[in-house]
Amino acid sequence: MFPDKDRYSHLVEEAGRLLDEQLTRIRADCDESAITIREAADERIKVMTEHLEKLRELRDQFLS
Repeated sequence: MFPDKDRYSHLVEEAGRLLDEQLTRIRADCDESAITIREAADERIKVMTEHLEKLRELRDQFLS
């Protein structure tokens, strides 16, 4: 019925899954001592910032 809204919802869910995967990888890397706690924090900030930017882009593209 609302293809743009459906597409937006799908892409937001996809972005959420990607973020979850990235955070899981960062957590595993830190647990395995492949990266330091500080590096893990920096990586989390980076991927969360990218996620928020992606959500802004999707909002602008589909809801404006």
